[in-house]
Amino acid sequence: MGSGSLTNELLDLFGASADTPTSSAFVQQRKKIKPEAFKNIFDGFSSKFMANFNEDMPILAVDGSDVHILTNPDDLNSSIPKALVIADRGYESFNSMAHIQEKGWFFLIRVKDGINGIKNGLDLPKTDCFDMDISLKLTRKKTNEVKDKNHYRSISSTQLFDYLPLKNKKSEPAKFYELRFRIVRFPISETSYETIVTNLNSEE
Repeated sequence: MGSGSLTNELLDLFGASADTPTSSAFVQQRKKIKPEAFKNIFDGFSSKFMANFNEDMPILAVDGSDVHILTNPDDLNSSIPKALVIADRGYESFNSMAHIQEKGWFFLIRVKDGINGIKNGLDLPKTDCFDMDISLKLTRKKTNEVKDKNHYRSISSTQLFDYLPLKNKKSEPAKFYELRFRIVRFPISETSYETIVTNLNSEE
């Protein structure tokens, strides 16, 4: 399928032949395809794809898409034991980082170089370049501990984070989730810098 209408796509495929099926006929036949057929196609593609993984740590790149795929909590998503997920600005989120951490994988994500985003609220060196280890305990509850910028962060109930309950009752002790990562700033030219967050080991 290209960007044309269904009728034009069919005419192109059949060379404008008199035997070209109508759009209605095409749609009727398409409705006969069972969802299991697509599952078999996807499973077959994935198993072939997985069979070619022979690296100790494959690198998976995350890029934009106009297709929104609903989350299936019963789908373990991948049997790859270890991988590095790299992503561009706009994909930085504590929730994504936590999911990768829970899987035992690694992430390397470009973040906004200014004071916004994940950098916002962290007490970082005033130097142009740095490599700083952060152990951040996330919570939904505002406590005195949250004032320690580099070790605690309060996240609102409107912010997606799957490893904390949406609300923390006043009578209950604060629940925390610990996220470990490095924030690294380095030059990419004489006048510009890049900032990344990663849980890769600095020595390795």
